[in-house]
Amino acid sequence: RELARGKAGSFDEIGAIQVEHQVKDQCVFLDVGYQMTAVLRECVKRGHAGKIKVGGRIETFWLCWTGLKGSGAEMFVHIHPKTKVKEFRIYSERKFYDVNAGTKSRGPRAPWHEWSNLHAKDLLRPRRDGAILAWPGLEVSLSPSGRVAGVIVHTAGHALPHGLDIGTPRARVEAVLGVAPEMTDERYFYPDADGFPNSVEFFFRDGRVRRIEWRFWAD
Repeated sequence: RELARGKAGSFDEIGAIQVEHQVKDQCVFLDVGYQMTAVLRECVKRGHAGKIKVGGRIETFWLCWTGLKGSGAEMFVHIHPKTKVKEFRIYSERKFYDVNAGTKSRGPRAPWHEWSNLHAKDLLRPRRDGAILAWPGLEVSLSPSGRVAGVIVHTAGHALPHGLDIGTPRARVEAVLGVAPEMTDERYFYPDADGFPNSVEFFFRDGRVRRIEWRFWAD
């Protein structure tokens, strides 16, 4: 349920929004894709000691803000602690980051999760862009003003620039567009000459394009 939407320019402003809407410390999530250690150190500061029931015992834990970091992985394995059954979710199991490594300080570790860029963006896109028009293998996101804000292609057969269609080998993408400024094994990100957010992003599986996303400035 969305309570509000806006911008915050500092950790203190985020804290004020948290208080305004009575959000628990452990339910505040921050992007840690940039300056991860510094942001997670701030997360640890914003917390309290709380008691949680673990099995039949009551234990004390440090409950604080939590970091989130995007990943090119589509899904993450979760193992049920009792049944050992594997479940697949769009976010990882909770991890802990030692924000005191390399210092003389001692204190709680910071909780954080990885989450699937692919699926999380799909969930958030309608709120960001206003509306989505869908056809087989093609989605077009519209801004609240009705302008095209994004295009997603995930099946072959569309007339795309340079013939870079679904199924195109990774080497062909590199030959046409050059080395991506931002890249992993799963994705290549190319900002447009006009600057971000105009961009195109290629997602790969087994060395071939499986999904292409364009984003456009649509204010």
